[in-house]
Amino acid sequence: MGAVSDSITERKFRYLFRTNPTARNMAERSIEMVVNSVAPAFSVEPKALRIAIIHEDSLYGTTVGRFQASYAKERGLTIVETLPYPANIVDMSSLILRLQAAKADVVLQTSYQNDTVLFFRQAREANFRPRAIIGGGGGYSLRETMQAVGPEVMDGVLNVDFTQYAINPKAAPGIEDFVAAYRAKYGMEPRSGHSLGNYVGAKVFLDAIAAAKSLAADDIRAAVAAVDVPDGTTPEGWGVKFGPDGQNERAKMMGLQWQDGRLVTVYPPEAAVSELRLRR
Repeated sequence: MGAVSDSITERKFRYLFRTNPTARNMAERSIEMVVNSVAPAFSVEPKALRIAIIHEDSLYGTTVGRFQASYAKERGLTIVETLPYPANIVDMSSLILRLQAAKADVVLQTSYQNDTVLFFRQAREANFRPRAIIGGGGGYSLRETMQAVGPEVMDGVLNVDFTQYAINPKAAPGIEDFVAAYRAKYGMEPRSGHSLGNYVGAKVFLDAIAAAKSLAADDIRAAVAAVDVPDGTTPEGWGVKFGPDGQNERAKMMGLQWQDGRLVTVYPPEAAVSELRLRR
């Protein structure tokens, strides 16, 4: 219900299913946003933008970064740097110098919280201000990251991740009820969209188990495989239909942006609650 590496569902395990979107979809959406949102915002051709891909070097970051490079190549985009680094990195100054030397217009970063915070702090110290920064979930989706580096630093930063809470309810029916129930139970705002993704995913599986003929493994598997939830009918904004590999073929990432201290949906248009804002 939360892991994104594509290899999880590529091993042909008979009893393994995944409700959430994958690293491939995250990468595809980030490149799609460069082409359809960032380039038009600056009135330039997408291939004129100089793109750098940086990522932590575990399976998570490596998988997303690899797919980003592949999709960028398919679209004819210009990649000027691809820089992996350890997730526990304590100094990114040399990496940022390389981004500056490459004159990167757009930085795509897949990272956890600590390396996200470190990147923004040291980029600010070096006065590195690319035209756009697009995160791949992880630290980019957490309110604590924004609080650590400051809303003025995160303002305008883009992100691709699971559905977050500022989304058009018409595209994600039930989102308002979920947020209200979360507040009532925990006495706080949801920290990130992972709680929503886990709620929607758990409900899919629990409903399937309840509909199964018995609790035998093959009966549960048959009930899960038969799930058919139309697109746009869950609080996530996507539907559910499992492919032969156990992957939910209707799961998709959303395009988000930090605006005035809030992470809001800006892409695709039917799910957006705000217009894209980029510094010129």
